[in-house]
Amino acid sequence: MSVAVESLLIDLGFVPHDGQHGPSGSVLSFNFGNLILTATPVANRWMQDVWSFGGVANDSRSLAHIEFEMPLAVESVEQGTAWIAEHVNRQVCLRHVPKWLEVGLGWRDELPWRKELKRYNERPFCRVEREWFRLPCKALRLAAEEARADERAELSFDGTVLRVALPNRVVAVPASGERWNQTVAVLLTELRHLPRRLMSQSVEVSHLQDHLTIGRLRLPLVNHDAAVSPSR
Repeated sequence: MSVAVESLLIDLGFVPHDGQHGPSGSVLSFNFGNLILTATPVANRWMQDVWSFGGVANDSRSLAHIEFEMPLAVESVEQGTAWIAEHVNRQVCLRHVPKWLEVGLGWRDELPWRKELKRYNERPFCRVEREWFRLPCKALRLAAEEARADERAELSFDGTVLRVALPNRVVAVPASGERWNQTVAVLLTELRHLPRRLMSQSVEVSHLQDHLTIGRLRLPLVNHDAAVSPSR
């Protein structure tokens, strides 16, 4: 369940800023002693409704301009608090550090870009040496050129062998990496985009959320909402 950023700001202690109003509502602010951070509801350069934060901090040795955006709603109180704490804390030594800011710094793993990075780092992948992948790559490309529009190629990896199951045969190639816990599929016709020349010493094959990546080629999965099918 999402949390409205406006409600979060009020709960954190943001107050109306001198009666000011932005294009979409009241401007809120928080006084950190040497920084008054304002939050204004606006439409950004991409015409998305956001909260725009800004302020100038002075720590007696330097000035720091703080500027960042947040959406109108976040996934949780933890995420929203961490979002503000991350941007404010990295800029300057604050004179007044509220408890919520210290707590928010401990919730950094809830930030959307850190969660996305974690998902990427934990994505299922394997690596195939170029010499091993050359012939299978050609075979898959030729099969794709002859395939019907609805035919699929299903990929699985058992920790030693990458298998690509086609409608009438299986193409297998030695690979290295951690075993995948599911089989994924793409439209076979999409494999016609496989490169004719392999430039790198090895080719990474991975999948994340709704797409499969083979080297630099990125293909949409056709079964990412289907039931998990374990690799054999």
